[in-house]
Amino acid sequence: TWVADSKFDQLRKDIDAARGAGHSTIVFTQFTDTLDDLRDKLSGAYRSQLATFTGDGGRVFREAEGWVEISKRDLVEAIRSRQVTVLLATDAASEGLNLQSCSYLINYDMPWNPMRVEQRIGRIDRLGQARDVVHVRSYFIPNTVEESVYRALAGRIDVFSRLVGTLQ
Repeated sequence: TWVADSKFDQLRKDIDAARGAGHSTIVFTQFTDTLDDLRDKLSGAYRSQLATFTGDGGRVFREAEGWVEISKRDLVEAIRSRQVTVLLATDAASEGLNLQSCSYLINYDMPWNPMRVEQRIGRIDRLGQARDVVHVRSYFIPNTVEESVYRALAGRIDVFSRLVGTLQ
């Protein structure tokens, strides 16, 4: 049976709009299972323009070979050269991966720790970012635990900002 997935439908719209405006997009998710599901659903549409990065490293889709491993450096270069325009990543990418050639970030699901959100944003909002504005979208489904997490996270960020100043 087919079940509607408004969150995924919004993701497709946002990725297509971002790509149409010349943005490379990084989509962060908390869980590898979610990333694998998104990869399976998106690979038909984006083919070799799609890559992933998890704690197991990077992977890129090659028409002749399917999903193959790619080094961090080669993945960053593929994104920089626009061979890859959509990167699906877990928080493993929020540490040590310089993705300033991406200018559109989607938090498909939100971590409990607000600093993780800042780390995610820090992957693209950094020295060398060509765009004056980077776009960040965070998804949650209203009236669910996701909304509660998002609201709590927003509250934590507000408290932190009042104590130490504005974040990214």
